[in-house]
Amino acid sequence: MDISTCQSYCTENNYGLSGLQNGDTCFCGNGLQSFSALQKETGSSQDSKCDTPCKGNSTEICGAKEYLSVWNATEAVKIPPTMVKQVEYYPLKGCYNSTINGNGTKTSSPLLAATSTALPTSLSAESCVGFCATNGYAVAGMENGLSCGCSDKLSASAKELDLSECNVPCAVNKREFCGALKKVLVYVLDADSVDSEGKPKSLGQKNEATIKPALV
Repeated sequence: MDISTCQSYCTENNYGLSGLQNGDTCFCGNGLQSFSALQKETGSSQDSKCDTPCKGNSTEICGAKEYLSVWNATEAVKIPPTMVKQVEYYPLKGCYNSTINGNGTKTSSPLLAATSTALPTSLSAESCVGFCATNGYAVAGMENGLSCGCSDKLSASAKELDLSECNVPCAVNKREFCGALKKVLVYVLDADSVDSEGKPKSLGQKNEATIKPALV
């Protein structure tokens, strides 16, 4: 494993970010998790925690045991927006109507009614799930690229739509989809979605763009 091998693998699978850990492990994504923290500012005199040589090229650094060296190719490579498969313990559930019991009429109610927030300057799958998880909710969802809603559970009356209908990019991270007008991209807490090593079971799956070709 070396930097170029990891970067190539990620871009070929429609991911703009590549991360190297412990010299031999490559991770991909289109956004950092909500709890991510930069360990060294560019130009800082502070020693970097990423100090493990790459197994395939000892002259390069590939993270450390508990740290990732992250590379960003989102501007250099044309990568279509994609559905984030999982954030922390919240796997993607699907695309749903934003209201239930009434199709937007006066008798309808919001799909995620517990709490909501407008995040026009910071909305992404990671920031929305992070907001809901921090506030103790099991369901998180983004609507129309601008707002994030939370709930204790997903209603049995929720109408699921085709994933391709949640095709509006997030306001901040346009490499990710954040629902659509009156349509919510939903993530639901599932403790079993992460393996014994703390890794999402969705790792390794190819990240396919679901937007219709005519809209790319």
